Parts: sequence; C-alpha cells; structure tokens
Amino acid sequence: MSIVVLATFQAKEGESPNLLNALRESVPEIHNEAGCSLFALHEGDGGTIVLIEKWESEGLLETHLAAEPVANLVRRIQPFMAYDPTVTRLNSVPAGTSAQGTI
Repeated sequence: MSIVVLATFQAKEGESPNLLNALRESVPEIHNEAGCSLFALHEGDGGTIVLIEKWESEGLLETHLAAEPVANLVRRIQPFMAYDPTVTRLNSVPAGTSAQGTI
C-alpha cells in the first residue's frame, strides 16, 4: 500500500528563494530513488513551502529516510529554515473517482 507524506517548511525571513532552491537541488536525486512515485514542491504565502511525496510502500519510505539524498537535503536546507519542518504521513482514503479521489 502506498503512503503519502506532507512536509511543510518555513523559511527564515527573506530566505524563501534560497530554501526553495535548496529543496529543488534535491529533487532529481530523490526522484531516482526506488519507490518514489511523487516528490513535488509547492510554494505558499509568507515563505511556506509544501512538499507532497508519495511512496510505493512504508518500507521504501523508510529506506528513503535513511538514505544519503535525505541527508543531503537536510544539509542544504538547514541554513534557510525558520524551524524544523512539520511532517505528516497519510494513508489514502479513496472517495469519488479513482482518478480524482486519491493521490
């Protein structure tokens, strides 16, 4: 069963472009990881950046979290973060059409 992760990052004052660029640097490396179905950045108001991830399984997500690309991501973003990201793991609750009712 796939798992979705929602991670919200808050940039320090004036550091939103730097935080977004640091996150972007990690995307190609993570897209190449086994089990990565989605790893997509979204920019909100006031320096908020939301990352939506989808992994093929809990096990592959755990492998990702212990892998070098995540260590690289953390190292890149650390200087620009106002505080630690909020990370939420989500299990799909399908509703409506299969194309619209699940990620």
